[in-house]
Amino acid sequence: RRIKKREVMNVNCLEGSKHFHTVSFDSKENIVILINQKKLPHQFSLVKTTDFYQTAAAIQDMTVRGAGAIGATAAFGFAQGCNSFKDNSLELFEKHWKKVFKITLIHEIYLIQYKKESNTTKE
Repeated sequence: RRIKKREVMNVNCLEGSKHFHTVSFDSKENIVILINQKKLPHQFSLVKTTDFYQTAAAIQDMTVRGAGAIGATAAFGFAQGCNSFKDNSLELFEKHWKKVFKITLIHEIYLIQYKKESNTTKE
């Protein structure tokens, strides 16, 4: 079974052609980097989210589109939120990751459910 490569967009700029992933995660800086799909196809821009709240908002406001990109963004947002935890308490970390999970992944679940309900009412 072949594993698909991550989506890459080729963008022509002054320096030449550059490759950009639809969604990527800089774990050192704890930043999620997204192609702003609301601006495509007329303009190309990147959105850098610095915390999991911004990452969840990017899913909700359709900055990122498509099931795979939404799933990757939610997962990176979850990692981003977990990386932001600075305490040593396992009990506090458990509360923190559950909060992050609800904030980042609930948007993905909502969008999937909304699409299913929309398709059902059209039939």
